[in-house]
Amino acid sequence: MTTARSIGSPPQDKVYWLVALMASFVLINSLVAIADPLALSVTLALPAIPFVLFATLRGMTGDRTYGALLAIVVVFVLAANFRNRAYSDKDIDFQVALKLCAIGALFAPSILFMRKIFDGIHSFGMLSWLSFFIYTIATCSYTIEPLPALVSTASLLGAFLFVCYLGIQFDRRAAIGIMVATGAFLWVGSLAVYFAIPSLGRMSDWVGGDFVETWRLQGLFGSSNSAGMSAASGLFLVVAFYAREPGHSRALVAVATLSALACLALSNNRMAMFALAVSSATLFALNRSVARRSLLLLAIVLFGSGFVFLFANRLLALISRSGSWDEVMSATGRTRIWPVVIELWSQTPMMGRGFGAALYILPTHPDLFRAAAHAHNLYLEQLFSGGIIGLGLFTCSIVMTIAVAWRTKAAREFSFLVFFLVYGLTEPVISGPVSFPLIMMFQAVVLILRNARQRSPRAVSDKLALSERPGVDGYQLHDPPRS
Repeated sequence: MTTARSIGSPPQDKVYWLVALMASFVLINSLVAIADPLALSVTLALPAIPFVLFATLRGMTGDRTYGALLAIVVVFVLAANFRNRAYSDKDIDFQVALKLCAIGALFAPSILFMRKIFDGIHSFGMLSWLSFFIYTIATCSYTIEPLPALVSTASLLGAFLFVCYLGIQFDRRAAIGIMVATGAFLWVGSLAVYFAIPSLGRMSDWVGGDFVETWRLQGLFGSSNSAGMSAASGLFLVVAFYAREPGHSRALVAVATLSALACLALSNNRMAMFALAVSSATLFALNRSVARRSLLLLAIVLFGSGFVFLFANRLLALISRSGSWDEVMSATGRTRIWPVVIELWSQTPMMGRGFGAALYILPTHPDLFRAAAHAHNLYLEQLFSGGIIGLGLFTCSIVMTIAVAWRTKAAREFSFLVFFLVYGLTEPVISGPVSFPLIMMFQAVVLILRNARQRSPRAVSDKLALSERPGVDGYQLHDPPRS
């Protein structure tokens, strides 16, 4: 008994040593924070390295608990921005090094589970997207800055494979819950820095020739557009998917919904709000009574169009940030960018100018301005960087995914994908390193392609048939087709 007690109870002197060690660690970090605040993140991260390696190895070997934690950490690191610097600055600092490690972590489990990924994801849909990503990587060979472009395109491929890994390694609720939990951390963190560190959490913009801090939220996302897009797409994922999954966390739903709504409102991203409305309307129309609901939406659109036509100047001036209706009609200057993009693309029509080339070409064009760092359009961006081949491969991937969604009656997943296709009318979506909104887009794609390979009809909640007969939540479930 004496021996057991001595083994079970730590010696008193070891407790004192532990307290002394923790106090020394706090003191050292305080001194580092005073001398160099940026170095504080390094000293804080060092003790966590052994635990991160342990969780990484456990997650890679199939442990789902550690795998989920690894996924949340990796996606958070890839999505979050912890400092301000010029958009064209590509020097390697601590944050870049951290993101490079996260990109490597994307590939590790994906490669180990590659066989299961191809067995669990729709084959033709998978191959079409892989063809697009591989071609995008190939365009780095003739772009202006090949190395940053290669890192960015590798992150796109790695993120897509990683989302596929999550789709086959975890059940539907867990895979969606990982994205919702990561989003909640990002949205809550963005609200925190918005109020606590305005220089990081708020967008700066050119106003009257001066680069000043505005009230728009950018939070941990690096830009207001990315913050708004992340919040809007995440809001759809929470409400239309996660909240309807059995066994979901009500606390997570509440935190994610409220924080996403706050980020969307403070980002003042009007296109994200519009895309969210369109995707929600699409889901509403594809629900029961398709014809009647579609006619109702058409009537609302016609009524709204007539109202806008009668009071166009007042309404457009009201929703514009500057108070001028011309800002809305020009899509905040985007109509100036698009003709230049098409003109430059016509000089290299088949293969384009390479991934990321717009960042170095458009801002210096005499007809444009410094903020024109990309084509501000998903489809023109692919045309500019990859030419007809790149846009063709991307279009084939989208068409293949939509065809699979139609065949499997995946109404919710299709509506989720519609969000990104609509938002892409004014933003490039795929133009740089992988971001949280892009990972959400891959989530929509994988949910569709995964549905087509499910064997058990009970394992899928969205084999939705556009049918008048009530089934589960108003839908009729059908056995999935075998691939």
